[in-house]
This record gives sequence, C-alpha cells and structure tokens, in this order.
Amino acid sequence: MEGAEITRALAAASSIATSAGLQVDDTVVLNNSNKLTARLLPADVLARIAPAGEQVAEFEVDLARRLARSGSPVATVDPRVDQPIHCSDGFVITLWTYYPPEDHPIGAAEYADALWRLHLGMRDLVVPAPHFTDRVESALVLVTDPELTPELPDAGRHLLAATLNRLGGSVAARGGEQLLHGEPHPGNLLSTSTGPRFVDFETLLPRAGGIRSCSCAGRRRRALSRFRSPTAAGLSPADVGDDHGMAVGSR
Repeated sequence: MEGAEITRALAAASSIATSAGLQVDDTVVLNNSNKLTARLLPADVLARIAPAGEQVAEFEVDLARRLARSGSPVATVDPRVDQPIHCSDGFVITLWTYYPPEDHPIGAAEYADALWRLHLGMRDLVVPAPHFTDRVESALVLVTDPELTPELPDAGRHLLAATLNRLGGSVAARGGEQLLHGEPHPGNLLSTSTGPRFVDFETLLPRAGGIRSCSCAGRRRRALSRFRSPTAAGLSPADVGDDHGMAVGSR
C-alpha cells in the first residue's frame, strides 16, 4: 500500500478496534506488502489490513483457530474481541494477538521443532487449497516465457525449468499427501516468549510425501548448517534434500 491508502487503512483499523472496546491512540506499521500489518497502541493489538478484493481473512482466522486448538505453534486472534474479522472503507481487517519480539534469534533446532509441530497439527486438516502441482505449472509458465520474465538470464531459466519439471514429477510420484505451510520463511515466524509461532497461511498447499514433506529445502539446509549432521537436529538425510529441491519423505 502507498500514501493515502495507508492512511485510510490505519484509520479503518483504529476505528474497528475502538468499536471493539480497545483503546487506540497510536499506530505503528510493522509490515507493508500485499497486506498492511500494524500495531495499535496502547491496546497492543495487531491489525492485519487487506483490500477487500485481496483478502482471505475467514480462511486464515478459521485455520489459525483450528491449529491453536491442536496445540500448533501459531499466532492467535486477539481473545479480547468476539469477532476478529471486520470490513470498513474497502478493507478487511483482522485483529490478532500482538507478541512482543524476543531478543534472541530462533535457532535451527528450535525452528525445526516448531515446523514439525505445525505440520503435525496440519496432518488431519481438510481445507480447500490449490495442489502444489498447480503452483509448479504456474511457475513454469513464467519461467519458460521470456516475454513474461525478460530479466531472467538463460542459465537461470534453464535451471529453474529443469528443477521444476524434475522435482514436480518426483514429488507427485511419491503418493500420500498432507497440507503444508507454503512459505515458512523467517518473515512468517515470530520469536515469542512462548517459543516460535508461525503466521500467514495464505499459501497452504497439499503436498505429496506425508508429514516429513517440506518446501524450501534450501532454507532448511541453511538453517541446519550449524549442526555437524542433520541427525544432530533430529532429522534424517531425506528431510534435507538437495540444494535446489523439496525435501520429501514419509513417516
């Protein structure tokens, strides 16, 4: 969001929070991307604000509540409000618990444990979500068309196309699926006093391979690099995968 739209979004969120009985005298923007995330003070509530045409609020709130009930490490909606989803001035606003950030970074073993527990909670969830092969096909359309991705060099184009084709087929061939967080990167992980908590469930995907499936194996490899071996973090070599791929196994 930019300029006047940010001002409108913050005003809408403040008005909604106030009408819910929370005091709001100030707003602090924490993140500005497809959604605006703001801390509302002194109520200390987190507002996520999205244009009405680009929101999945009901899906995210429902999923977060279900995962929280199963003990999964996720951010929760603010317990002080009965209705966490509101519409105002062309925005959809959701009110979440604000978790003060911890000073210490999340370690590799702590991250791996949180990711494991999150996906244990997701194992039996049944929700509408695009299949991961749909995402692969969408990516291939971009990668293989120079007019759509003119800045992508030929070497990178060939590498990405070959990787998507190879891994897309090998993952699908394994059979057995469960829902996974589509983007478990540091920006979607909070360091809180009660441990890491995941946020942002817009990109959930059913993936092949069972509970040990994990997107972005490269991230996991980097996270585990401080260990002398994957087993030092309680993981098998199959969990780590190769540098460019998706770690897939079964349990």
